[in-house]
Amino acid sequence: MGKVKTTLTKMVEKYDKITSELYDKDENKKKAFDFVNEKLDALGRLSPDKFSGHEEKVVLAQGELISTNLMQFYLEEKEISSTLLPALDFMKTMEGEPEKEYIREKLNKLLHSQKEHKLFITQGYICLNDEGDVDNLQRGGSDYTAS
Repeated sequence: MGKVKTTLTKMVEKYDKITSELYDKDENKKKAFDFVNEKLDALGRLSPDKFSGHEEKVVLAQGELISTNLMQFYLEEKEISSTLLPALDFMKTMEGEPEKEYIREKLNKLLHSQKEHKLFITQGYICLNDEGDVDNLQRGGSDYTAS
């Protein structure tokens, strides 16, 4: 078994334990487990032979996507009114800097469609770059997303 496959297997086991302990309801355990497996399966399809900066950013983004979705599933189970706003739906950079007008437009549209919620969950430092690829905000980027 290759190193990547071994690592992914360990991650599946770790997340299985986390989801089993975090959620009370079986349907939420399954929902979380299925989501995690979908993300980890996608990582398993990346070629270690052609691993570049782009693939590294995609890998890092999966951790953000997994953690925020697990949090949202937990809040739903506890019947806390909240919604997940995927950062990739509104965070974008142009030449490495946040594209403020794009962000304002997309985020306002998302927020207006979710008026019934007062608690919003989103990822901290992931975004799309000017080419539409998954990217990372630079240092302090999660502070920008949080504001």
